[in-house]
Amino acid sequence: MCINFKFCVFLFIASAYGQKCSFKRPNGTEVSPDEIKYGIVLDPIQDTASPGLILLTYITTDVSSISTPTTSSNKGRFFMTPSFQNNQFQVVLADIFADYEKYETKDSNSIYVTFNCNGGTTTTLEIILRIIDTNNHDPQFVNAPYSYKVSMPLPKNFPLHVLYGISARDVDLTNNNITFFVNESDINSQGFSASWLATDSVDTKLHRASLITTTAINFKNDFSFKVYARDTGSNPRTVSAPVTIIVDKDNSILRFAKPIYIADYSDLTPEVANGTIFTFQQGDILLSVGADDSVKYYLQEESNEYQENFHLITHSNGSIKLQLINPPSRFFNESFVLLILNATKPGVDDIAVLHISLPGRSTYKNSSISTTESPKIEFSNDDSADSTALIVLGVLLAVITIALIVMIIIYKRRSTPVVTEKVNGIQEKNEDMVEVERNSSNPVSSARRSVAFNDIVQEIKIARL
Repeated sequence: MCINFKFCVFLFIASAYGQKCSFKRPNGTEVSPDEIKYGIVLDPIQDTASPGLILLTYITTDVSSISTPTTSSNKGRFFMTPSFQNNQFQVVLADIFADYEKYETKDSNSIYVTFNCNGGTTTTLEIILRIIDTNNHDPQFVNAPYSYKVSMPLPKNFPLHVLYGISARDVDLTNNNITFFVNESDINSQGFSASWLATDSVDTKLHRASLITTTAINFKNDFSFKVYARDTGSNPRTVSAPVTIIVDKDNSILRFAKPIYIADYSDLTPEVANGTIFTFQQGDILLSVGADDSVKYYLQEESNEYQENFHLITHSNGSIKLQLINPPSRFFNESFVLLILNATKPGVDDIAVLHISLPGRSTYKNSSISTTESPKIEFSNDDSADSTALIVLGVLLAVITIALIVMIIIYKRRSTPVVTEKVNGIQEKNEDMVEVERNSSNPVSSARRSVAFNDIVQEIKIARL
């Protein structure tokens, strides 16, 4: 039973609230209530600071112990290590701080320490550490090196990054972007462009790049170049990663270097013809795309008369030669021969037309080439001029012939006594003509007119042709 009322109130308050903890710095200054309430802000340190650095030292009063601390890190990592011994509270930079930028995105970190006071009360301190970024990390490519197996040719604006993503990670706190590019002076990287594409939606330190073709790419063999990543911090850091383009020859398009090859052998003689290897104005016959050991070649002579007289010779460098074997005598009466050279492998093929001028001048054949594609033949300037002259002369001759025939027909019509026409299925007289009774006793004259008319029709047909 309490005798003194005031003393009893004091004991009640003391028992209810207990005795509070107090903190002093090593220089003797006391930590203010506002600091305890709003947090202890430590002096900033650089991100290159060494673990074990003492960040804070307090001399405590009426503190019995500290409870397990908590941290502001999303992953529960402690970059500051608190300790309490002999009334001294201390905070030290943890060993894991060396990897701080790998895990954290903010430039500050906090820990919360609860102190158990002797009077039964508790006091919680938030200790805040600020970090100064020094751009001390290079960007790092993810899953490099990069390799793409693609068919040729590659079209313009083809996005290689869709096949296999290119990305780089920069852990520095203040770097919020990465510049991607290729070396334009590298001949292998010409025709490609790299640029920043996006930041990863989950990992904001990860940046994705685009790699596209700026023109049509057509290579026969594999090749490599480098893609570069440069951060945006002070004293920017640049790194590179190799990119290899593997030509998928099995699925690449086949393409002859030229669609047509022309050779002039109009002075070829039978004495030297056998074994002749033709030389074409366009150079060697070869594939510009898709050449490999799996390609098969087939030759078709357009008239099928000289199919057995041509032989293909393939060389290790990919070029193809055409050789003449034992041509018959009629071969030299031809003006030209056309051959279709077909290159094929599973899923793809291509053709080239071979045009060879020969000594003959009297025979020009209508070429009927049966292929999956109808090649457009372009002749040299000399051949074109000769062909044009022949066509003009032919047209003039046809016009004159037709005019003469028309005049003959008009003359014969005017001199013929009876002509009838059918109108709406009813045979009527032509008012311009005089009807004369046909002499049935002279069938020869009628037959002669029929023959003459048929001859005229035939002449018209010939003239049109």
